[in-house]
Amino acid sequence: MISKLTGVGSDLDDNGYSPCPKAMLELEPTMCYGLMRVPVNRFSSQDEMEKHGPYSEQSIAAGIEYILEIAQCVCESTKLSLRKTVEDVIMISKSNISWPFKIV
Repeated sequence: MISKLTGVGSDLDDNGYSPCPKAMLELEPTMCYGLMRVPVNRFSSQDEMEKHGPYSEQSIAAGIEYILEIAQCVCESTKLSLRKTVEDVIMISKSNISWPFKIV
């Protein structure tokens, strides 16, 4: 996932930032941070996250938390009858959801 989000960090600037994906710009700030490309407003302390760095365990953990929030939102907003089989989940991941990546 990290390789898809930031090219294993090659898409980050010298400070660990990259523009957020276009799909997020309506709801999120324009800059994301770290290997997991987390919107800067998701951090309780941006200074603290910068102190640890974009490749840190803390940065990756913040990315995992962000993914879990998105997954929960998608799951809760999808009718139970539409998420019973593997094929159903594949169709959900192909939907036109405004977020930076699709579930695979």
